[in-house]
Amino acid sequence: MISISTARACAASVASRHNATIVDPDDARPWLTALETAAELLLGGGATSPLATLRDSLTTSAARVAGLAVPTPWVTLVLLSERALTDGAAYLETVAHELVHADQATTVGAGQVAVDYLHPELRAHREGDAGGVSLWVRYLVTGVRPSPDDAGVVTSSLYHLSGDQRAFGRAVVETSLVSIDTAAVPPHRVARDVLAWLRAHAPEAILAPEYRAPRGDQ
Repeated sequence: MISISTARACAASVASRHNATIVDPDDARPWLTALETAAELLLGGGATSPLATLRDSLTTSAARVAGLAVPTPWVTLVLLSERALTDGAAYLETVAHELVHADQATTVGAGQVAVDYLHPELRAHREGDAGGVSLWVRYLVTGVRPSPDDAGVVTSSLYHLSGDQRAFGRAVVETSLVSIDTAAVPPHRVARDVLAWLRAHAPEAILAPEYRAPRGDQ
């Protein structure tokens, strides 16, 4: 199992390539408190609005989620909760998930990410992308193949998605996990960067045997 120190080193290196800053739980709490207050003032207490997803993410982050990506015009903050510190695999999986969101923000802009998140199908797609990469990273460092049903977009009520939208998110997750069958890498920069760092600096942490040695197309 990958150590927490190795996971931190890998995560920090990959985050630097994706315009993101990782914030540990103690330092994240003031950010979460400020964002939660702003969300309550702007969104109110309504539970049916799609904007409730943001409020719920903030108010339950410490108890129910391991991390939260907060895009800004300058950098994406990856705010971690104590759940991310369970072990090295949990840490790296969590950061990988949030770095996919950081990439999404870099691609379309922080403002557009917020707008897109109000659309359930786009929200399911973005969470499916992040969930698939994070589960693949978990497999990389544990050797235990996950199920698409392990992804938050499928199991969590946090995202306010219908059954059909969850099924769509699950299909997106599957596109990353099916790569395991051929020892391919999911088509995301975060996945490639995590694997490259581990091969270069901590090959012993790669417990998925088909990924220990590079192939000709990797």
